Order: sequence, then C-alpha cells, then structure tokens
Amino acid sequence: MNLGISATEFVSQVRDGTISVEEFVAKTIERIQKVEGKVHAYITLNDKDALEKAKIIDKKIRGKEKVGSCLGMPISIKDNICTA
Repeated sequence: MNLGISATEFVSQVRDGTISVEEFVAKTIERIQKVEGKVHAYITLNDKDALEKAKIIDKKIRGKEKVGSCLGMPISIKDNICTA
C-alpha cells in the first residue's frame, strides 16, 4: 500500500473500495511506529482511538451514509493546538 498518495487519491480510493480507512490508518500507525524512534516527531499518538474511529467511518461508508470528503484521512496536529 502506498501511503504517499494525495488527499484526492485517498478520497477516491476509499470511495471506490480500493482501500479502507481502517487499513490506511493501521498502515500509517505502523509506519509512524517504525520511524518514530529516529525522528521523534510525536509527543502523543492516539493509535487505538484512531483505529476505533476508522472502523466507525468504514461502517458509515459501507452503509452509504453521507460523510465528509476527507473524513478518515490521517492527520498530525501540532502540540500547541488544543484537541480536547
């Protein structure tokens, strides 16, 4: 799986079933865990929460529920942004 796809490609592939949000998020987390020891880019990684939400999003998509275009796309948020 290519994690280096554009946002447009991500949305297209999720919509046509080429990839699932859960699969993409899991591979993203796997990649982060592989390189984090070298790059130290994250203070907090909410991997379990991200996977739970990915499953919910996939269920909505499979159920033909209307969801936002970028819903499910993994993002990183700078630690000076309040996420609570």
